[in-house]
Amino acid sequence: MNRNTPLFLFNDLATLIEAGVTPVSALKKLADGKDKNWQSAITHAEKGSSFSLALAKSQLVDRYETEILAISEKAGRLPEGLRKIAVEHDNKRIRRSKIKTRIILPFAIYIIAIFVRSLMLALNDPDSTVLSALTQGIMLLLIGFIITRAILKSIFLDPCSSIEKFSYFSNHVWYRRLFEQVIFGALVWQLRSGIDASAALKRSANLIKKSPFFKNLQTAATHCQQGQSVSDSLSSANLPVTNGGQAIIRSSEASGSLQHALEKYLTHEAKLLENTIELFYDWVPRLYYGLVAIVAISVIV
Repeated sequence: MNRNTPLFLFNDLATLIEAGVTPVSALKKLADGKDKNWQSAITHAEKGSSFSLALAKSQLVDRYETEILAISEKAGRLPEGLRKIAVEHDNKRIRRSKIKTRIILPFAIYIIAIFVRSLMLALNDPDSTVLSALTQGIMLLLIGFIITRAILKSIFLDPCSSIEKFSYFSNHVWYRRLFEQVIFGALVWQLRSGIDASAALKRSANLIKKSPFFKNLQTAATHCQQGQSVSDSLSSANLPVTNGGQAIIRSSEASGSLQHALEKYLTHEAKLLENTIELFYDWVPRLYYGLVAIVAISVIV
């Protein structure tokens, strides 16, 4: 596998920092000669930006990953944070590879269907000119490209942006699981780094400022600051959390094992969320086959 992928680069950065190399020096050593984003990260770091902010400004990490790195940097756990980010990036690579693989064949069939339709119209329909058939073919192809772009753009959104843009799905289990992965995931990382629950919830709220649940999380943080438990604060804030998530927080907080229980719960829920994503990937090719059917019917009619 190419060692210039984020999986290796972030892991190698973690190894160098663990060996005593400063984050900026480690970045220079590994990123020198890489693409413009990594070059930009070196420039920002040299100008005094924190390590996490330098990567964020260079669009090498998303909001959630920036938060993980920022907390890790302040808590002296940067190598651990970098390794977590490496896994996140590799998961993204796998997802992108899967959806592209599943789109290629049906999209190719769609293009062939458009070509055959245009050819049949030009040959068999005396009222149809070659230019007209070609124009219709181009329009159908454009529709296919627009749909493909919309699908890929939605799938490649970072988790925080997905929470913001798809908030109208908040009653669906997959959305609640995604919300928990981001908010509870950040919460666990913050608590493990010594940040109190109220401050952790405020920081987590800042990850989804454009979401309708931003104010709800801020309210939960306020309640927590006023002395309420984390479970009561989250429960009263009307957040898109699964029943299982609420139960885990309530029971684990009472037993003093909130961080450990949440980590195990999130690991299990991540697998279920991945299964849901896989089901969506299986559904995507059917959309193209539906378009092929429409193209075929238009020729018959």
